[in-house]
Amino acid sequence: MGTARLLRSGWVAPVGVGLVGVVLSFLAFWSAYRADQERVRTMLELRADWRTRDLEAKIRISGNAVENVTIAMATATAPAPTISERSPPAPIVALIM
Repeated sequence: MGTARLLRSGWVAPVGVGLVGVVLSFLAFWSAYRADQERVRTMLELRADWRTRDLEAKIRISGNAVENVTIAMATATAPAPTISERSPPAPIVALIM
């Protein structure tokens, strides 16, 4: 008789609906959190891949410049003298007279 009276009381249905609502809300927030984490992870991977390709392109470009300088130095017979090794300029006598 006690069990039947307990089931007939008006608070069981609202409590049951409330518990189901709490569980469903928890599952919704949990799945939204996981989706957000996956989105962040995907964006970070995309940025890392883009940055890697960018650095590879920059290294490739700078490697071409270094290669060109190396080829130019290898084909030159002797390097040009620096400013300190050049002969002094001829005296400017014509301007004084």
